[in-house]
Amino acid sequence: MTVVYGRYRWAPRVVAFRNDYCLSCDKQRVSHQVRTFDTLHLFFVPLIPLGFLKRWICATCGSPPHQRIKTSKPMKVLGCILLALVAVSTWLMPIEPGEEAVIWSLRAALPVAAVLAFYFTLKSKSVVGLKERLAKVSPSESTECPICQTALGRVSNSMRCPSCGLERVQL
Repeated sequence: MTVVYGRYRWAPRVVAFRNDYCLSCDKQRVSHQVRTFDTLHLFFVPLIPLGFLKRWICATCGSPPHQRIKTSKPMKVLGCILLALVAVSTWLMPIEPGEEAVIWSLRAALPVAAVLAFYFTLKSKSVVGLKERLAKVSPSESTECPICQTALGRVSNSMRCPSCGLERVQL
């Protein structure tokens, strides 16, 4: 099915960089702040201008660095409980003529799947919070622009690239 609504991002421009922790890469990386002019569209016709918006993206993988990608442990436990409830419900439902093979295969497979899901959920590591990971990120000490490799210069209280205007910011 074709999506008939969404967001256009016009004229992307990198305006800043910093050291950050990317949850997708699961490592300390450099992030770029990208400024775009965003509009909402309907049937591919731009309708509502949202204005200039900024967002951070990982310079390595291109995804938002603080976007959670792993399933949290409470959600895994909830999924296991729901799977166990479905496994129990297959044993409570009556068997209709002609459905014996399907029902018995579900009765055999779902409890095994529930036990395996519980095992792997309990065995999985708990996710370390983003705040703890960000506390270990060292500030950027780069003296060179990552885009045009020009030496950064001091402008008021910040470090900027004289040729492209990229600003070095701290987390």
